[in-house]
Amino acid sequence: MSERTHYEAVADIHYAIRLQELHERLFRRIGALLTLVAVVATSSAAAGFVAALAQRMPDAAPMMILGAGAALSILGAVGIVGDPSGKAWQHSFQRKRYCALAAKASRLKLPQLDAELHTISADDPPDIEALRVPAFNDTQRTLGHEDAVRPLGALQWVLAQLA
Repeated sequence: MSERTHYEAVADIHYAIRLQELHERLFRRIGALLTLVAVVATSSAAAGFVAALAQRMPDAAPMMILGAGAALSILGAVGIVGDPSGKAWQHSFQRKRYCALAAKASRLKLPQLDAELHTISADDPPDIEALRVPAFNDTQRTLGHEDAVRPLGALQWVLAQLA
């Protein structure tokens, strides 16, 4: 196996930037969706819809109301505990650190570049495994390496579309 090159280190930085960017966008979109659902679901229109369904199916009314309440509670808990906005901010912060390193990469020798890359990556927030291959593929395309693009699994494809 050959020695690591400066080009490969810079490619790793571009990959890290893209991975953070995908996470940031995904978490922002999840946060926006949860907020939208919370606003719409708690409105009188949602209550009116459940009431109208209950009139058409009176035997199912208690279960529909219970189900709607449980779903809203779960979504609210996910929005609070999951903190998608906070996660988006963490990934945004890391992305900016990687971008700053990319901006000065040409002035650094490989050992310095790798040292800074490892220092920054030590602070990476947890990532979603299924976003790694889409980030890798985007980076390979950006660098002109279409032949290195890997096929996406179903979950990877869905998350790439959402992000």
